[in-house]
Amino acid sequence: RWAKTFYDDFGPRIGFAWAPFPSNRTAVRGGYSIVYGPLYYSDFANSMNAGYAATPNPVSSNGFAPAFLLSNGFPSYGPAPILNPANRNNQSVDYITPGFGKPPLVQNWSIQVQQQLATDLIASVAYVGTKAQNLRSAGGFGEYNNIRPSSLAFGQAVLGAPIGSALAASAGVASPYAGFNGAVGDALRPYPQYRRFNTDCCLENDGMSSFNALEASVTRRFHAGLNLQLSYTWSRTFTDADSLLPGQNAGGGVYQDPFNLHLEKAPSSQDTPQMLVLSYLYDLPFGRGKRWMNTGGLWNAILGGWQIGAIHRYQSGSPLPFYCATGVAGWDNCFRFNTVAGQSVFNAARHQANFNPLNTPYLNNSYFVDPNPNPNAPIRFGQLARVTNFRMDPYLNEDVNLTKRFAIREPFSLEFRADAFNIANRHILAQPFNLSPNPTAGPSSNFGYVNGTVDTPRLVQLELRLRF
Repeated sequence: RWAKTFYDDFGPRIGFAWAPFPSNRTAVRGGYSIVYGPLYYSDFANSMNAGYAATPNPVSSNGFAPAFLLSNGFPSYGPAPILNPANRNNQSVDYITPGFGKPPLVQNWSIQVQQQLATDLIASVAYVGTKAQNLRSAGGFGEYNNIRPSSLAFGQAVLGAPIGSALAASAGVASPYAGFNGAVGDALRPYPQYRRFNTDCCLENDGMSSFNALEASVTRRFHAGLNLQLSYTWSRTFTDADSLLPGQNAGGGVYQDPFNLHLEKAPSSQDTPQMLVLSYLYDLPFGRGKRWMNTGGLWNAILGGWQIGAIHRYQSGSPLPFYCATGVAGWDNCFRFNTVAGQSVFNAARHQANFNPLNTPYLNNSYFVDPNPNPNAPIRFGQLARVTNFRMDPYLNEDVNLTKRFAIREPFSLEFRADAFNIANRHILAQPFNLSPNPTAGPSSNFGYVNGTVDTPRLVQLELRLRF
C-alpha cells in the first residue's frame, strides 16, 4: 500500500440560538463544525510508473540511416519491472510519506449577536473563525532531499563547484560514489544519487491556513420604499497554501526554509483586511400611492415610478508577493530578498497626475538587495516574507442604476432602466506582471511595471422592457 488509509475523519457539527431577553429583540447565535475537503489527486498519478513502464526511443546512428527496420522486428528492450535504482541517478524522483493522503481538515466557529433596532431594521456583530490543516501546500519539494542548513556555510561558490574541483577539495567534499558528476551541493544531499524529491505529485498535505474576522452589518428590509444593506468586515487570512498548484502560489510557490515551515506563514494572496459594502434600493416618494404628489395624470407620469439603486464597494488592496533571489546547488527552495534602509518599495511617482504605469515602474527596484552578494560568504536567508504586507492601492467602486416604470394598462407595463458600472470611472491598477526583483539590472529591468487593471472602465447601458 502506497499510503495509509485514514479512519479518524470525525466531523461533528453543533450550533445554538438563544433569545436572552423577554422582548425577543435580541438573538445570540453560534456554532462549531469540522468538515473535510477534497483531495487534489484521487491517486498518485504517474508516480507509480517508475520501473514499471518504459518508452523505447531508437535513434539513427548517423542521422541518415534508419533507426531500425520493421523487417528485422522491433529493437530489444529490457522488460519491466526494471528494479535497478541507478536508472534514476541524477534525476528528480517523486516521494510519498505515510502521512500523505489525509484529507484537509477545516474547523469553523462563529458567534453572532443580532439586535432589532426598529421595524424591519436589524444590526448584527459576529466573530467568524476558520482553521484548516492538511492542505496542499506551497512547497512542493520539502526538506526531504535538501542539503542541511549547516551546509549553507560553504557559500555559493563552493556549493556550485563541480566535484573534483579545487574548491570542492578545499572544502573537504569528495565524490559520494563512483561516477558522480554533480556539484558539491548535490553531493551533500542526504541521497546524492537523486536531485530534488517532488512531493507535489502525491497528495502532499503540509499546508495550513487561518481566517479570523469581525463582521458587522445593518439591514433594512423593504420598508417605506427603502431596502438597505450595510456591512463591514475586518479580517486577516494567513496561510502557506494559497493555491492547489504550487507554481501558482504567491511568492513562486516555494519555501525558503523547509526545515522551519512556520516561517512560511504569511498573509494570503487573497487577504482583504478591510471591506465596506453598501447596497440599497429606494423607491422615490413621488406619484400615485406615494408620500408626495399622490395624484395621477401628467405629474404621476413624469415623477412617479422611479427607483434608484447602487452598490458601493471599498476594500483593501491586494498584498504583494516577491519572487526569489539567486539559488544554490542542493537547495531546492528559495532565498528571498533583503531590503535597503531608506528606500521605499513603491515608486514615489505612482501617485503623480501624469503617472503612466507602462513607462514608469510602480515598484522601486532599488528597495531590494540580494541577501548573498558575496559567493564566498556563508549563505543567509532573506528578510522578506513569502507574501508581504505591502499592498496595491485600495479597490473603490460604485455601480448605480436608475429605473422608471410606466403603467400602461393591464397586463402591460413598460420599464426603462439605466445602469452605470464604475460610475466614477476609477482605474484600479493590477499587480505588476513581473514581481521578480533584479537590483543589478537597474532601469533596464521590467520589474514592477503594470500593464492592466482589476476593474473595467465606466460602462453605461440602457434597457427598455415591455412586460405583459
